[in-house]
Amino acid sequence: MAKNKDIGLEANESSSTVPVPGHNYLLAIGIDDYEHCEKLHNAVLDVH
Repeated sequence: MAKNKDIGLEANESSSTVPVPGHNYLLAIGIDDYEHCEKLHNAVLDVH
């Protein structure tokens, strides 16, 4: 399960500590076969 990580943003007086409700989306594309490179073995599996 993913954990929230601090990305280095510093709180200031104008920032809010109240979470904003919303939706999270992820678009993941895995391509194993490229025209000019060797075939990859994990890109599609990583997306699944």
